[in-house]
Amino acid sequence: METLFKSRDDLELDAPKVEQLDASALQLLFSFHQTLENDGRNILWKSPSDQLVTTAKLLGVDNHLAINNH
Repeated sequence: METLFKSRDDLELDAPKVEQLDASALQLLFSFHQTLENDGRNILWKSPSDQLVTTAKLLGVDNHLAINNH
């Protein structure tokens, strides 16, 4: 994790196999995304699963996580 936070690169998350996701997991991703964003970086989604996209939309965080265009 320390290497990840010291990096200046965006973070690519490959998430096609996500089958279940609860509010606390999305809350963690939301917080992590804010931390990266404050550092001028982003989460880049690679093949997010339908379940991930649907849950993010239901909880209203899809736009903030930039997952809404998948």
